Amino acid sequence: MDAVEGTATGAGAGDRIVLYARRGVWWIQPDVTRHFTDLHSGKWKSRTHPGSAYAALLVKPGYNPPVQADALPAIARVEGQPIRPRRKTLMFDGYQWEIRDTPLNPGGTPNDYDPANAWTDGRGFLHLRIRSTPVKPAGQAMPEKAKWTSAEVNLNRSLGYGSYRFVVRDISQLGDSIVFGMFTLDEIGPYREMDIEISRWGEPHVWNGQFTIPCFRASSAHPCNCTSPLIRFPPIRLQKIRCAGCSTL
Repeated sequence: MDAVEGTATGAGAGDRIVLYARRGVWWIQPDVTRHFTDLHSGKWKSRTHPGSAYAALLVKPGYNPPVQADALPAIARVEGQPIRPRRKTLMFDGYQWEIRDTPLNPGGTPNDYDPANAWTDGRGFLHLRIRSTPVKPAGQAMPEKAKWTSAEVNLNRSLGYGSYRFVVRDISQLGDSIVFGMFTLDEIGPYREMDIEISRWGEPHVWNGQFTIPCFRASSAHPCNCTSPLIRFPPIRLQKIRCAGCSTL
């Protein structure tokens, strides 16, 4: 994350700033638990995640901002080079990958990330871990609560069009509530993404995965039993997404 600041004109008593950064859609800043930035003599200062565009909204008391949005109302927008804060990285399969350390709020459920949950071993295999850590509220004699953290890595360069094959080990042993996602994503311009998601979504007797294409007007999910994920991504149009032993999309 990096610092961002500005000046608001015409602000009234109790008015505040709501910040957004665009990564496919608009995401509230600095994170999903902190929606507002206070004004001091008309000036504001906060922090933001990287994006292809940034927006600052001057809002009245009582305004309830969306955590994410496809479009925003009339705004003061800053266009330009995305902010690129320094992040922890790892080398995997000859490429450098950025390790996520910022929270996400998919479906309204907070999901925290810890860089310690992603690493490569001496054989070059990539490991992604979900971990539970006991947390006791400061100054309170209360039972310890479990804080869960996830893992995510992102390639810090584009590989362009072609076939993307993901080689994974024994995905049949994932817990019923765990989701392992592999995806391509274009953060610039309209939201374009193609996913292979390995999960039973809490239901032990259903398919263990699905193809998802949320890049059109409506998301399209296709369930399957997945063993060998592949995305083939030629210029102009999607050719296929498939898994061994499953139907092809």
